Amino acid sequence: MSEILKWAMGLGSLLVGYWVRKRNLGLAIMATSAGIIASQSAGNFDVEAQHVFGLVEVFKFSTSGGLDALASTVMVYLGAIGFLAGGYVVLRDWHADRKDRDSRRVAVIEFRGLVDTSDKPLASAVPARIVGRRDTLLRDLRTWLNAKPPSIQAALDDLVQLPRDLKVWRADNSRANVQVVTGGMMPVSLQFYAGMLLDDEGQLLVMDWDRTREDWRELTEPDLGIRFDVQGLDDIKAQTDVVLAVSASYRAEFQDIEKAFPGLPIVHLERPDPTVNTIWSDAEVRALKQQFTDTLCRLGKAGVCV
Repeated sequence: MSEILKWAMGLGSLLVGYWVRKRNLGLAIMATSAGIIASQSAGNFDVEAQHVFGLVEVFKFSTSGGLDALASTVMVYLGAIGFLAGGYVVLRDWHADRKDRDSRRVAVIEFRGLVDTSDKPLASAVPARIVGRRDTLLRDLRTWLNAKPPSIQAALDDLVQLPRDLKVWRADNSRANVQVVTGGMMPVSLQFYAGMLLDDEGQLLVMDWDRTREDWRELTEPDLGIRFDVQGLDDIKAQTDVVLAVSASYRAEFQDIEKAFPGLPIVHLERPDPTVNTIWSDAEVRALKQQFTDTLCRLGKAGVCV
């Protein structure tokens, strides 16, 4: 039933998109003008050339069984003028659209930390509605994350350079002309951290990897109101180090955490019944990210070095 509902919602979105799509005025004028000319060609269509002052050749049009010659001539001339005017509008709009596309830039920030998506890069899945020159800013953290033991600090040091790299890439372009598209496969805590770094970078579109389809998707499904259950935060006292564990798509492996960070207290952000491939709501992702940020703030206020 849910699949049928998703299909119906998708079809409805396509229909709405079709009806509210941007119309091309120039093509509409050309089509109307062509219709006017075609309507005058019904029946026997005669064309007569005349000279005015021996310099200008004028064409007179007439149809049998239709309007008189003068009216037919006026209609054909109006249709021809309209057709040419429509063509001018089409060319003008095309030039303006091309100029607009050239002025816009799209930063495609792809994170690779768990799955190799090089055969389907994020840049190839950016929606067609997002116009502009696309540049890929790849962050491949697998060297750090696949090390034995994983070098989390090196991965964080790599991620923290993102705002600087974006600033260099943006150069003198206005933020209004810059769109950031991001997505990737990393441990959840690193994804939240990257999201915090990119939150103030202007227009941001988040996409995610669908493990079932093996392709990129936008986060377009409705928010079901599922949030993190925060555990262990009230027990934290002022100290240097705390482990912040996040269970969103997978449940955190506490045995591994205790081996890696023996004796440290754990604050756990747990999404009820963490399941892979179930978070497809942009509103839910934003709410979970806000909970993550609020938890960091509370840890900082408790005297924890964040």
